Amino acid sequence: MERVSRDSYIQRKLYANAARDWCRSLENNRSGVEFNEADCRGDALVRCLIQKVGPLDIKIGYDDVTAECGDITRFLAIYANEQFNQLAFQSRLDTLLFDILAGTTPSNQEDILLEGARTEVPLDRYERSNAARKACLAAHGTSCAICGFDFARAYGPQFAGIIQVHHITPLSASGGEHEVNPVKDLIPVCPNCHVALHSKPGGTYLPEELRALMR
Repeated sequence: MERVSRDSYIQRKLYANAARDWCRSLENNRSGVEFNEADCRGDALVRCLIQKVGPLDIKIGYDDVTAECGDITRFLAIYANEQFNQLAFQSRLDTLLFDILAGTTPSNQEDILLEGARTEVPLDRYERSNAARKACLAAHGTSCAICGFDFARAYGPQFAGIIQVHHITPLSASGGEHEVNPVKDLIPVCPNCHVALHSKPGGTYLPEELRALMR
């Protein structure tokens, strides 16, 4: 518990310092913004005064950082979900100030883009045969059968042989374990074409259909 408390305090100080730096910079470089540093109470509150709009209060709490201006409240950081990044934090403040001066009303939590949370998802996994992949590449080569892209030509010899293999009839539609013909049923494709093949509404494009759509 002591470590959590100490880390949380350090995070709050980092956010508070970044908010003060941001306010000082705005005061020096943007007309209509005043920073009353005497109004800062430790790492609890940082306040800017934006002429014709009102005070922008950046509140550094024990769990998160919020910014308030009139009826607008926006979360800027949540300690449990991110490590401090001064440039990212000040970028959020810049975006918020722009919204305030433009007269728009930003949303709350949707403004924080967080990734990396671990989630367990049950799924069906269709086994692929490595031998069938090798036989496909032996027959067709390692250039994309749709657009002709070759990793070795584009990036150098150390990328030779990198390619994906596409099932012309998706494994999920095959009805279970079945015999595969690596020459007729599989083709080598680059990642872009592989995504495009599987982007047909309600199904999968045939190779000749996708070639016809290419520009």
